[in-house]
Amino acid sequence: MCLADPGLILVVDDDDSMRALLAELIQRLFTPELARQELLLKVARDGFEAVRFAAADRPALILLDVQMPGKNGIDVFYQLKEEMGALMPVIFFLTGYALEGDMGEKIHQALDDGARGYVQKPIAVEELERLVRGHVLAKQGGSLPAPAPLVNPKDSGSSSQTMDARCLRAKA
Repeated sequence: MCLADPGLILVVDDDDSMRALLAELIQRLFTPELARQELLLKVARDGFEAVRFAAADRPALILLDVQMPGKNGIDVFYQLKEEMGALMPVIFFLTGYALEGDMGEKIHQALDDGARGYVQKPIAVEELERLVRGHVLAKQGGSLPAPAPLVNPKDSGSSSQTMDARCLRAKA
């Protein structure tokens, strides 16, 4: 089994415009890193593609939409966890859901089971940049500083650990 590509980011979303927006933002934010091939970007349009690409390409980071037809992001997470074990990449869920009800419980359970965090849609550009710098580029030993870790509110006992209305929440 091959090791993860330390600079590969896999963006998974069934919404064409969201997938294109995330890819464009990453390309604009990280033009020098992409040019030097310190970062690579791949996109998947559904959960089935995500599993195939993750198994073949071993990304360092997956930005994974929760609500997709066929195989949702939660199902993808658990399949990758089972199939990849310790080699599973860092996974952040992308969600437009308020983390309440059944889907909120599923997301929180996945966080407890090893998902790194979630990004609330609409996604703030600054948070996307912070996530990539902190979880991909910093791991490569690059010159970019890692961000201070954010905390999953379930871990901290706090009901709200937000940076703004379009927040990123992550386990330290």
